[in-house]
Amino acid sequence: MQKSKLSSVLFAEHTSLYAIIDAAKIEELTTNLLIYEPNYRILFEGQDAIELEEVAPYMVELHENDPFSQWVMEEVYGNDGAIFLQSRYDIDMLATHFKSFLHVSREIAHPETGKPVIQEGILAYYDPRMLPEWLESVDAEKKRSFLSMSEKLFYEDMTDKSLIYYYTTDGIQHQYSISEVA
Repeated sequence: MQKSKLSSVLFAEHTSLYAIIDAAKIEELTTNLLIYEPNYRILFEGQDAIELEEVAPYMVELHENDPFSQWVMEEVYGNDGAIFLQSRYDIDMLATHFKSFLHVSREIAHPETGKPVIQEGILAYYDPRMLPEWLESVDAEKKRSFLSMSEKLFYEDMTDKSLIYYYTTDGIQHQYSISEVA
């Protein structure tokens, strides 16, 4: 499927389209945000947003036939660098929602003492390779909560170049695949 078909699939609904793009993988992202000036939010907060802006995840509003959106379709998609979502919510509400899933912690045994300690980290759910594994590993409530603000959530399956998306109808979550997008 060509990039024009990718655009037609992603922009098909009458809702807004957003991408969560990983600046750690897409080195030109921060430069292109300055050049094209799309509506965006960095998903890190506080000092992390300042210190890690070159590797942070960014939520960006996309518009059909917009130069920045065309760059995303041509240069970001296919490079493990983003997930996409259609939503009726505005970018501020979405950024707040998706920020809440970034920080994770787990209890582990301290390597020297064996005593339990809390290990904290960043969950890179915006990585198309990580997203499906994470969604399959969390309980139904967490998955429902994560997907609750998107009509459809899209990611690229790098093994067969298909576009996978999640959507919910009547409270039931579905997964669908569109083959060979790119």
